[in-house]
Amino acid sequence: MSPGLYYSRPRKLVGVSVIFRNGKGDFLIAKPTYREDWLFIGGIVDEEESPFAAALREVKEEIGLEFSSLPLLSICHASGDELVPDHLKFSFDGGVLTDEQINSIVLQESELSEYKFLPLEKLEGLVTQRSFEVAQLALKSQETGKAYFLDSSGVVEI
Repeated sequence: MSPGLYYSRPRKLVGVSVIFRNGKGDFLIAKPTYREDWLFIGGIVDEEESPFAAALREVKEEIGLEFSSLPLLSICHASGDELVPDHLKFSFDGGVLTDEQINSIVLQESELSEYKFLPLEKLEGLVTQRSFEVAQLALKSQETGKAYFLDSSGVVEI
């Protein structure tokens, strides 16, 4: 098989999100400057970058915190639409932030205007439906110690 054949195949966009919570169990979300809904910390995986490395980079860039370990929570697939092409999103567990870490958050002003912590039930309507489902899976993953795959057909333990 010709090596060029692989490069002619369709490609998927790959993104990451990192789910952080505070001591009360509320989720950290941030308001991007370039869209209406709120997001978890994360972004697009760069060329030649692993999803894990992208998650570490995005956390440092977006909120100024550094981590060396982020357990996998879920992998989600979504078909493309008019805004975003067919893509995979890897979600990682940032854990519970200490008060000291929360107080040292520095937002990447070119991309984020503010952040807040909210309980799961208050996320619905602020974040996308898929992000809300990821938050639900994060809670399930923290209870079971398992990671999950999510797509239009449902959720599967991985």
